[in-house]
Amino acid sequence: IRWHFVAWNNPLRLSLMIRIIFLLCISLWAGNYGKLEQRAQKYYQNNSFKKAILLYQKTEKLGAPAHLVAFNIGNCYYRSNEWALAAAAYKKSIRVEPFAFEAAHFNLAAVLYRLQEYGQSIAAYHRALSLDPKNLAGWLFLGEVYTRSGDFVGAQRALEKAQDLAPDDVSISYQLAEILINQKNIIKHTW
Repeated sequence: IRWHFVAWNNPLRLSLMIRIIFLLCISLWAGNYGKLEQRAQKYYQNNSFKKAILLYQKTEKLGAPAHLVAFNIGNCYYRSNEWALAAAAYKKSIRVEPFAFEAAHFNLAAVLYRLQEYGQSIAAYHRALSLDPKNLAGWLFLGEVYTRSGDFVGAQRALEKAQDLAPDDVSISYQLAEILINQKNIIKHTW
């Protein structure tokens, strides 16, 4: 008992005790959101997206990284086919961590494609690919968005980048051939 009294009167010991208490509180606090996050992931895996969203929102209040929470919520909305809400969540994730989380950029681009916002989707794919230029699927999807928007030159460039990454992939050569045929047909009909 005498030691406790001395600890409170000694500034060094008091500082050490405050640090220990602070670290204990942080570890308990982080443990709380970790358990909630695990429960949210189980709900997500069981397609209980509304319940998962509620738990993910609680994890943010307990200190979970905001960009990851927004990303996970965006994935829930995506799987629920709620494209506009998914886009808003992915945009929040990107706003919080614009250069550290390319998955949010790719998912935002995919949602914008589903919303038929092709120009915005193209821009989002370009941002994502600037962060991860060796993402083969990203280049292929970018080619698809360009094709849907009617920009066959952009589609050709994206598919050529994909072909550089996977030169033995015959399906990319086939897609490029289709793009070239479409370009020739457009030129033929404009004359």
